[in-house]
Amino acid sequence: MTRISVFGISTLAILAGSATLAFSAELVDMVRELNSDQYRMVSGIAAAREDVAKRVESIDRALPSLPAEELKTETSTWAAATYLLCGGPSKSLRILMENEAFAKSQTALVWGSLAFAEGRLNDARKLLDPLDASLFPTTLAGHLSLVQGGLLLGSDKPNAQRRLKYARLVMPDSLVEEAALRRELLTLDSITQFDGIEKLARRYAEKYSKSPFAPRFWENLRDATVGRALSVDYSKTASMETLLSAMPSPRQVEMHLDISKKAILSARLDIAQEEVAKAKSVARSVAEGSRVQLFLALIAAMSVSPADVALISGVKNDIALTPSDHELKRIVIDAMRQVPTAILMQTALLRKNEQERSTSIDSSNFERPIESSVRKVLAESDELLTKAARE
Repeated sequence: MTRISVFGISTLAILAGSATLAFSAELVDMVRELNSDQYRMVSGIAAAREDVAKRVESIDRALPSLPAEELKTETSTWAAATYLLCGGPSKSLRILMENEAFAKSQTALVWGSLAFAEGRLNDARKLLDPLDASLFPTTLAGHLSLVQGGLLLGSDKPNAQRRLKYARLVMPDSLVEEAALRRELLTLDSITQFDGIEKLARRYAEKYSKSPFAPRFWENLRDATVGRALSVDYSKTASMETLLSAMPSPRQVEMHLDISKKAILSARLDIAQEEVAKAKSVARSVAEGSRVQLFLALIAAMSVSPADVALISGVKNDIALTPSDHELKRIVIDAMRQVPTAILMQTALLRKNEQERSTSIDSSNFERPIESSVRKVLAESDELLTKAARE
């Protein structure tokens, strides 16, 4: 009986140990599968969004049932931290952490991850920034480095960029890489680091153009391209055209018209005309067509017949114009009304001479009198237009 009893006790102990190990493997596997679902989601698989939600729900249900001794292992602690850093809810884990359930050696990691999940970003930065992501398993290292980089965006772009590059390096083909690409774009200067921006855009277009988060990337890329467009190297922006074709058509139209706005406000009608032509080629809706027509009218009035305000006022489907379109229209009309009569006469004479000689002066190297005059009037109008765009 004793031998049977001892054997029975040993068997129960073995079974209990096996159950604990199985639960550990289950938690780690569930977090790994969550990352897999998230990659499928950013790859553009629509059903994966629901899979991600279900996976998060199942992990959250499982957490309170984990044995205390199981939670003390580094493997479980790392999995729990990864879960928080990749978007898992914090409520269940906060209860466990307040009961000192996790490995004490990982205190900064788990509390920093919890602070991040709860939106306490200053606390998260203080706890997570000193940690060396390379000392952790790959999946955790990727998520940790991504969060560390994101938390530094507003204060230390060089270090943010370094962390984000590392996150992309250790976790390619993942939500981590997709998010790191979006964030790293914000660390680059659109004038001096445009080659880097182009490299990030190529990778994003190749892997994540169907991600539900792609609109954020295209928005950031648009801002970078707008900044580049008015630099001395505008011609190099043409190398982005193939990449920009990965954008949905409405975003391409929006981007080109935004560049055109900046160019109009700087009286760079050569750039404005080129960008409106690009917008026209990809415009599909009536509203987009109406906006294109407005910009064409603005450019024509400024370069051909500045006195003909009716050319602008007569644009059809006025209701389709955005608040910033209306503000741009008003600014240009007001600017043209301030142009001296002598300037208008000089511009008209120049235009007549061009037509008679069947030649056109290269506007990239020559500025018509009207453009010079309007440039001065528009010098501080960009701020007004930016305000209108926010309303």
